[in-house]
Amino acid sequence: MGLIFGLTAYVFVRATAAARAHAPKDWHLPAWCAVIFPAIGLLAMRFPQLLGNGKGLEQAGLENDVGLELAATLLLLRLVVIVGALRAGAAGGLLTPGLSIGGLLGIILGGFWNYLWPAGSLGAFAVIGTAAFLASSMKMPLTAIVLTLEFTRVGYDFLIPISLAVAGSISVFHLCSEYAHQPNRGPATTPTTAHTAEN
Repeated sequence: MGLIFGLTAYVFVRATAAARAHAPKDWHLPAWCAVIFPAIGLLAMRFPQLLGNGKGLEQAGLENDVGLELAATLLLLRLVVIVGALRAGAAGGLLTPGLSIGGLLGIILGGFWNYLWPAGSLGAFAVIGTAAFLASSMKMPLTAIVLTLEFTRVGYDFLIPISLAVAGSISVFHLCSEYAHQPNRGPATTPTTAHTAEN
């Protein structure tokens, strides 16, 4: 499952970076805010869990208060809300939003895993997902493990599955990053010309 977390974290990082880079700085800012934030308010009327920085949503996931279907819906909408808010010019960190996204993704994967091989509560999968996603999205694997253990107060028996998920997540994230930054190598392109073109 760490592989899926790494790929999702890579897409999340790229999407949020692009949204911030294209955020309006001139008179377009009020126009974007007038469209994006009322839309978020309309979504929150049906899904109030979308509001805030994600701390409440993460807490609900850890306490097994979010089912598989609701987790899938909230994950999709949460991603749309975060990227939309950043594109409209909102400022803020992505630590707590990353926790909630990792927890929701862990619930979804854990739900499918329990269908195949019942193993545990969805809250346990949310804990592991939180660490695995945070490790890649914030590029701090060891800190993510420590933060997850401190935030959730789970036992140290979680340390092995969390570490395995973090290792898989970080590995895939770095592979995706290296592949994306590779220069295009055509049949007639030499390393010297590729380096020159890149500069």
